[in-house]
Amino acid sequence: MPEDHKKRESDILASAGSEFAKSGMHEKAITFYDKSLKINPDNADIHNKKGNSLYDLGECKKAIRCYDNVLKLSPNTSHAYYNIANSLYTLGRYKKAIPFIDRAIELNPRHVDSHLIRGRLFAALHLHNRAIDCYDICLEHIPDDDDDDGYLHFCKGHSLAGLGLHKDAIAYYDKCLELDPKYHPAYELKGDSLAKLELHKDAIACYDKCLELDPSNSSAYESKGDSLAALDLHRQAIECYDRAMDLDPDTLASDYDLHAKKGYLLRKLNLYEQALKCFDKSLQINPTNDAYFQKAYTLHFLHRHKEAIPYYAKAIELDSSDSGAYLWKGHSFTELDMHKKALHCYDKAIELDPKYVDAYIRKGIVFDELGMYEKAIQFYDKAIGMEPNHIYARLYKAASLEDLEMYEKALQCCDEVIRLDPANMAAYLHKANIHLLLGKPEDAISFYDKCLEIDPKEQTVYMSKCTALLSLGRKDEGMQCLRYGEQLSRSQKN
Repeated sequence: MPEDHKKRESDILASAGSEFAKSGMHEKAITFYDKSLKINPDNADIHNKKGNSLYDLGECKKAIRCYDNVLKLSPNTSHAYYNIANSLYTLGRYKKAIPFIDRAIELNPRHVDSHLIRGRLFAALHLHNRAIDCYDICLEHIPDDDDDDGYLHFCKGHSLAGLGLHKDAIAYYDKCLELDPKYHPAYELKGDSLAKLELHKDAIACYDKCLELDPSNSSAYESKGDSLAALDLHRQAIECYDRAMDLDPDTLASDYDLHAKKGYLLRKLNLYEQALKCFDKSLQINPTNDAYFQKAYTLHFLHRHKEAIPYYAKAIELDSSDSGAYLWKGHSFTELDMHKKALHCYDKAIELDPKYVDAYIRKGIVFDELGMYEKAIQFYDKAIGMEPNHIYARLYKAASLEDLEMYEKALQCCDEVIRLDPANMAAYLHKANIHLLLGKPEDAISFYDKCLEIDPKEQTVYMSKCTALLSLGRKDEGMQCLRYGEQLSRSQKN
């Protein structure tokens, strides 16, 4: 066949391939490109078009081979370098893509899309300052009313957020939405920046707008759940997490963080058995130190301390520097009256973190339970020395002083707690009980009344107040307190 006929046939086949490609029929297009290349294998343009169709089919590695063929035939073809960089970006091979996009820009410095891809590559590598420089170059060369201008503002907003400049990022997301009000990713990322600024109600409004435009956006549901959780709207947050998993079961149902977050909220709602199921799922997906700890900590609330201890041990095995796991393992031993083992855990927690205030308090509690009140006070004092405003350290110290019959010092501890927290009922209750022990029932009653101002439904206070009233011969009032306390106790059990 004469060369001109071959060229004509090759061009016709390539043209047919291009028509199929325009219609999105890329597999058919590739068939015609291959027929064209069989006749004319040195046509760089057809290799490029075949690469583009392969890219659109998600066959990025095969597409790169086509673009490589373009460069073998025409080494200074800037769009081939651009296409290789774009394909590598899609494959997540960001560092490898940089030299190719740099070469594309060197050959064609005014190609805006090359600067855009370069910016996206730097953003993916968390080099956000360099990404912003690229986006600024793009913005200089694109008219303000161009459709791409909105996307560029979005990209710049994303990198500003990556630098922690969330207020600036929001301004760019707003500019993007001004140019394209239906660009739902801008609402989602604006919501993320608002959440970082702890403006959760505004963030939720953005997530809702995103979901209005894109109802199947699972990540927006998850982020909305995070903001609802931050507002203590736990049940609504859980609904969002469940919705996210329903929309994207293959990905999010195997998302460790999502199950863990749901477990945290269920635990806050005192739904411990349901929380355990979430943490069990987390352990199946990714048996991390935190997953073991969270399961153990949830068992703590169910008073299942024997079961909890092996999970704390596994958390420690995975991270021997986890002082919190040692602390709570020690707490479980304390609850099981295994004081020696508890003290060993608390000592290990203090060894890892010499300023771990709660570990000193826990050691004090163990010595208190052993009747070693002076030693307990030593550890409460260490805690108070490190954290003078620690209310519970002072309350525990007051209790140990009371057990030592050092009532005046115990009362001073209670007064210090009340100074720090005027509505602390436990401090008033301690003061009332001490005054009753000192034979001052009138003073005791005034402090019991103060307790009931703070919590009118604390049934133990009514019982104690009854004792004080009876000691004064005020039988009717005392029996009335007793009956009301018993009534509260029954209603609380029900």
